[in-house]
Amino acid sequence: MRFSASSLFITLCISFLLILLLDILLSYKRSYKLFRTDFITVLIVVVVLRMFVPLEFKFTKTIIVPTIMNPIIVLLQYKIYANVQVYQFLLLVWVLGIIWNLIKWIRTIQITKDMYKRIENHSEHYHISDFINNYQEENYVVLRTNYVSSPMVMGFNKTILIPDVYLSQENLKNILLHETWHIKNHDIYTKQIINLLVIMYWWFIPVYRLRDKIDLFLEMRVDNQTTNPFSKEEIMKYMHTLIEIQRNIQSKNELKGQSTHFMIQDNAHVLEYRINYLMDGMYRKKNEQNSNDCRISSSITYKQHYFGV
Repeated sequence: MRFSASSLFITLCISFLLILLLDILLSYKRSYKLFRTDFITVLIVVVVLRMFVPLEFKFTKTIIVPTIMNPIIVLLQYKIYANVQVYQFLLLVWVLGIIWNLIKWIRTIQITKDMYKRIENHSEHYHISDFINNYQEENYVVLRTNYVSSPMVMGFNKTILIPDVYLSQENLKNILLHETWHIKNHDIYTKQIINLLVIMYWWFIPVYRLRDKIDLFLEMRVDNQTTNPFSKEEIMKYMHTLIEIQRNIQSKNELKGQSTHFMIQDNAHVLEYRINYLMDGMYRKKNEQNSNDCRISSSITYKQHYFGV
């Protein structure tokens, strides 16, 4: 394994194409009819692993493109001051940027911890079972607070925060089930891994698009997990909950950052995509159910015809 300008260049090119594909899949409403969350999961894993390991391996087959690489190598080796070459200067800027962004990231995590303690001390404390009858899963703590305007999971705490406003029983149930899946999936750790990737490639513009799309994907996955056991009517009510929360967001939340998970991002286009994805999933489930009913009906007819049952 070795790191070189060539391996970095190839990594960036491959990553750019994969991020572009991911952007298309999670931007256009028709794309989710062809690709579901399993394919998108694989795509995200591939691009993230590739970016974290921008190396050439023994089994790597190098494609020689002298018309592109030779001018780049010449530019990187150009001396700009005394014995300092361009690549050395760029490497210094890259490292300084990483250090600066790491400091900001650590500072953000600390601020989030301090804010959580403040919220915890000035909130009404409940458990999920206080809102959902016959709840059998892990009974996470729920904080009702006026510090947030949208339901969320904050930091590494397995605690659900809900705004101190009126929420119907149905909406509250959907909110808590949604946020519970974020905790079960350990999505906060996924977000931190992506944040480290952004810190590592702070100068590579597409990585910020990757972070936004992964945030959307995490919400889509949780939407799917939450509604998987739901009936058609329950899925419709869940979508209504998403819309209601979007309407009730008065302004961007001050806690929005690297260590939070909001049920609703303040973006109507993202919400529209999520709802369309749910509706398509509901349509697929209905077709599968009809197909299963047809197979069962055919099996019964077959048995009645041949075995007289």
